[in-house]
Amino acid sequence: MQQFWELGKKDRAAAITQAQQQQRIDEFKSQAFLTRINGKEHFAGKAYNSYSHREQKWRQAMSDAIIQTYMDGYNGIK
Repeated sequence: MQQFWELGKKDRAAAITQAQQQQRIDEFKSQAFLTRINGKEHFAGKAYNSYSHREQKWRQAMSDAIIQTYMDGYNGIK
């Protein structure tokens, strides 16, 4: 999540417009973005890229958390 906080901070420093900020948020809500949410799971000492089986509700919750983290970075909230 740190990368999304940093992105918000960077966008604030770049003085992006409100329309550009909304475009960024819309991207985080998009189906294309949701299907790209990946991570690693560990089992028996091995790491697997296996979030593809996560249900849509989980992916939406992750998207919401990413948006909130981005906005925290944009607004300077730690």
